[in-house]
Parts: sequence; C-alpha cells; structure tokens
Amino acid sequence: MNTVAKGNKFESIAYDIIINALNKGELGIDPKYARPFRKREYYSEKRKGNIIFDISIEVWPLNATRASLIYYIECKDYNHKIPVDDVVLFNGYINEVSGVNSKGIFIARGGFQSGAYNSAESYGMMLISVEKDNKYDILFYSRERGLSTNSINNSQHEDTFLIKLSQIFTKYRIERSLKKLSKSDITILAEQEILSYKANFFDGNIHSFNFLKLKKYIEEIRKITVHEVPSNSIGNTWDLYNLKENTVFINKELNAEKKLFVLAHELGHIILHRNVLITRDEYENFTDSEYNFRTSKYTLENPKNWIEWQANYFAASLLMHKIQIENVQYFHQKRTYGRYSSLYLDDQHINIKSFNETLKKMAYLLGVSKTSLMYRLNELSMIEDKSRLKSLKILVENYVENFFV
Repeated sequence: MNTVAKGNKFESIAYDIIINALNKGELGIDPKYARPFRKREYYSEKRKGNIIFDISIEVWPLNATRASLIYYIECKDYNHKIPVDDVVLFNGYINEVSGVNSKGIFIARGGFQSGAYNSAESYGMMLISVEKDNKYDILFYSRERGLSTNSINNSQHEDTFLIKLSQIFTKYRIERSLKKLSKSDITILAEQEILSYKANFFDGNIHSFNFLKLKKYIEEIRKITVHEVPSNSIGNTWDLYNLKENTVFINKELNAEKKLFVLAHELGHIILHRNVLITRDEYENFTDSEYNFRTSKYTLENPKNWIEWQANYFAASLLMHKIQIENVQYFHQKRTYGRYSSLYLDDQHINIKSFNETLKKMAYLLGVSKTSLMYRLNELSMIEDKSRLKSLKILVENYVENFFV
C-alpha cells in the first residue's frame, strides 16, 4: 500500500468514527447544526490561496450566516512518532484560515514526540494517538483561543464536544479489541478448558469441579495466583482480577457454590478478555446490564455488558456443560430410582417433590446453586415442563437475579 492510500485509509477510519458518533447525537452537537467535511478548502489571506484540511466540522447555529465554531482535524499514519514540526505546522494552518473560535484535533498512528505534546498543550490542541493494536491514547486539552461575544458559550460547547469525542474513541478502541463471541463460541472454549482440566486434575469422581481443584488448576496451568480475601479489601465486591499482576482476588465470605461460580467467572475473563484494551476506570464508567423479562435475555449495549455476559456464560458452560449435567442426572436417578428419565415438571405433588430432590442433588454434585442449575437447565431446554399453574419461565425469572455475578 503506497503512502497516499495508507493515509486515506487511516483518514477514513477517523472520519467514519466521528460521523457515526455525530449522527447518533453522541458528540454534544445537534447533527442538523453540524457540517462535516473531508478535504475541505479554507481561504488563507496570508498566502492568497486555500489550505485543505483532512477533516473539518463546522457548527452553524440556526439562521447563522457563518459557522460559530470550526474543528480542524489532521490525520497522519506514520511509522514513527509525530515530530513537533508537524504540530506547529498544523497549528499555523489553523491560524491562517480561522478566527478565534476554532479547535485543532491531531489524530495520528505511532504517538507524538515530547515536543509535540508540549506544543499541542500550549495551543489548546487535542491529540489522539492510535497504536498498531488499535489502542487509543487521548490527550484532552481545553483552552480558549481568544475572546469574542460567544467565547463562553463556545468554550463550553468545545469542552462538551471534545469530552464526547474522547469517549467515542475510547469505546471504539475497546470494541475493536473485544470479540463478541456467540454462545457456541464460548461453549467450545469452555469444552477445551474442561478437557485440559480433566487431563491434569480429574480423578474419576462424579463431582466435576470444586473450588480448591479449580483454584489449583488456575494457579498451576494458567499461572494465575488466586487469593481469598475479606470483602472490604476489594471494595466490598465478590471478585477482582488484576491483569498486570496475574492475580485473582475472591471474597472469602461467599458460600461454596457462589465462590466456585465466581472463580469460574474469573477464569472466563482470563481466557476471553486478556487482550481487551480497557482500564478499570473505563470499565466502571459503563452501565451494568439489565435482565429483560420480555425476551428472557440480558441487554448487551456496551463493552462492559458483553464482557460480563461472556464471563458468566463461560462459567455456566464450564461448571454445567450439558454432558456433565446429563452425567450427574443419570448418576442420581439410577442410584435413587433405579432408572434414568427426563427431568419432568407438572402440578402433581409427587412429581414436584421428585423434581426438587433431583435438582438439589444435581446442584450438589455439580457444585453450583439450585438457582444456577435451574436457569441453565431452562437455557439448554432440558426440562419437560407440563405445569399449568406456574411456568418454568416464571420460576426462572423469580431467581434469575441470584444467578449472575
């Protein structure tokens, strides 16, 4: 790919991100007042000619005869850090064509030299550094370029736009690094982990997993240290995974079933999300997923939702794989009733009692809670539901909040 084609491709990526965010109303600008351009020419009195900018966004208030604010955006795809000269030159171009109400944004691959950082800060210019792995380092500086009758409003408008733009690029960087795996994809990965576990630790016991065995597996095979700690030492949460230190902290006050599920959930993060480009602060800024009782699904609207759903589904697939469930069901029913049959639920007292006893025993053998198992059995369509009084869906909905971590 030649230099021009390479630059145009990178410019297109930046432009598409900005336009998509603008059209969704995510930049703090009403799209009907914003006019985005590529390769737009602006007149320079100094050179008596036009200067072309890679991208620009003009903000035109209603019935205005000129733009009240213009964002000039420079895009560079280098194999080295941007030198100070490029930033100084770009700022010079802005000064040649604009009045006081303008803002420069420099988007580049490869980072910036220290002199470029310092110059950008003095100019009030925003820098966005794009790495080869699509990680974005956004440097946000806000400084008025001058005074006018609209200086206060434009400054506030400018801050809103750049903060929003920063958030959009951050979300884009995270989503580019996050694989949105399907249930079948996650199940395959869980099956691979089950095979690895059995090859190293399975002793033939019908109890598939327990906390100590899984902890030993994670520490010896995955080389991740697991610590059980008081809840107040990890922010009164259930768990915490420190990627840099390869350490998982588990709330030791949890009961046995929940502790096992939480550990399996963290193993899911280790396998699925080690390469996701997200900081703890960025993660916490996203909202939690909510359960939609109409669709019987969790909403997956942002990276945090996807990350947690994937880790939860991995844990369920690991601890309650369909074959494992069938094995413990067979073991219990043959031992208790002398025969193997499907899980059957209707309104007869004897069948309800049998179902509950079977569910309780199976949950014990799998090392999970009855609620978790009920949800999983329903998700895998492994219960023959003939009840006319209360549907299985309603039973699951009554307990669903206790299932996910």
